[in-house]
Amino acid sequence: MLQNSVICVIAVASLTVVACSPTGTSDSAKSASTPETGTSAYYILTHTITDLETYQNEYVPQVLPFIAKYGGEIVVASPDAEPLQGNPEKGVVVLRFPSEEAVRGFVNDPEYQPAKELRIAVTTNANAVLAPEFQMPEG
Repeated sequence: MLQNSVICVIAVASLTVVACSPTGTSDSAKSASTPETGTSAYYILTHTITDLETYQNEYVPQVLPFIAKYGGEIVVASPDAEPLQGNPEKGVVVLRFPSEEAVRGFVNDPEYQPAKELRIAVTTNANAVLAPEFQMPEG
């Protein structure tokens, strides 16, 4: 199982570079926040993947164009993260977007809904949140 998890993370990471950095530059390594859009926002998903093959081979290729469409980048994608407190799901995805509006656009994009339904079908116990990037209070 661990061997499949490592392969999945590598596959997701390599696909991210292609999908989220179409120019082939290191732009995806830079912060998704820009002066025009303000503070970055994060889509944080935890779940248990019940069909890793379908998730990896069907869902991931379908979702990548939507992440790129909304200026997102994959920060974390692991089907087997190490729990440090409590009993969380081991599957974790963290996506950074240029704004909260971009996260909402991604999640609610009508063309993304079939891919989202596929993800829901091959996972259990999914929880997703939108969180703004932390800004140190002035003063």
